[in-house]
Amino acid sequence: LMAVYNAECYLRKSLDSLLSQTIAEIQVICVDDASSDDSWNLLQQYAEKDSRIEIIRMAENRGQAVARNIALKHAVGEYVTFLDADDWYAPDTLEQALNVFEAHEATDCVLFDVRYVDEAKNMEHGYCWKYPVNIPSNADGSFVCMSGREAFLQSLTWNIHGWYIIKGDIFRRIPYDDTCRHYSDDNTTRPHFRACREVRCCKGKYYYRQIETSVTHVVSTSRMDYMKANASMKQMLIDWHESDEVVSLYEYERWKVVVGSYLFYYLNRNKMDSSAIAYCLAEIRKYWMSIESCRLSWRYKCKLGYCPFLNRWLPRTVGWILFCAEEELYFTLKKMMKKR
Repeated sequence: LMAVYNAECYLRKSLDSLLSQTIAEIQVICVDDASSDDSWNLLQQYAEKDSRIEIIRMAENRGQAVARNIALKHAVGEYVTFLDADDWYAPDTLEQALNVFEAHEATDCVLFDVRYVDEAKNMEHGYCWKYPVNIPSNADGSFVCMSGREAFLQSLTWNIHGWYIIKGDIFRRIPYDDTCRHYSDDNTTRPHFRACREVRCCKGKYYYRQIETSVTHVVSTSRMDYMKANASMKQMLIDWHESDEVVSLYEYERWKVVVGSYLFYYLNRNKMDSSAIAYCLAEIRKYWMSIESCRLSWRYKCKLGYCPFLNRWLPRTVGWILFCAEEELYFTLKKMMKKR
């Protein structure tokens, strides 16, 4: 599955990496999300020369999740995966993953060997695994095998990554969460892991390009969607009747995103107009108010920058003022320390 939006600068490398796979039996479904550059013409050229590439053009831009779901409806393969239009695979990536599936009948999902590529700095590095030490690991630090349940729990704090190939019936049963335009991938990866029997790793490399103009780097109010996606994920946990321990674990992750969203606002507000500033503050306040502070441990609530000022004895207006003042102090001090 490939969602394409204004990717003409990178699209050739991405598509060439697919067409040069050592496994020939692949279906490549590209959905152009109303690009305004030459992406659609490039897709047409590739589709004309290779029948494995199927292309669909959307009339209006609706975001990556919607585009991928449209592609998913046309997927017929036994296994389904995705590739961003600015990333690429090594030639044997899919073969490496398929070998793991064939060697382990109970494996439903295989993670790629992710390589972060910063072409501007000519740098490449792998993913930093953070799973518990009691899980058997390979020489490169990746894990050997996890149950789907364990992979799901580790994904709540992103101790493992979310670039993978999975059995098609699971993907079709659990399509992409499109409740918000950005940052909704997380809310698909975690349910996917949860639905698996076993999750393993392979040596097939996925090259993830670091781009300053991507949604994770550009100054835009779309950054606030991260909090919205987190709220949707929390509701899933509640709907699944997950334990208080699991919900509380995720609530702290959600709280860190609220604090991180304030940092984004703090660093970039001088680049925003008044309406964007007002929107960011309104969104931060909305999700700040939604935090169940009783689920946060005292260890974090007493830390500068992370005290929520949310309790029944403190009026919300006062709590919000105190929270904003705390964040301003916290990030100002961090900036001063960085300059030193």
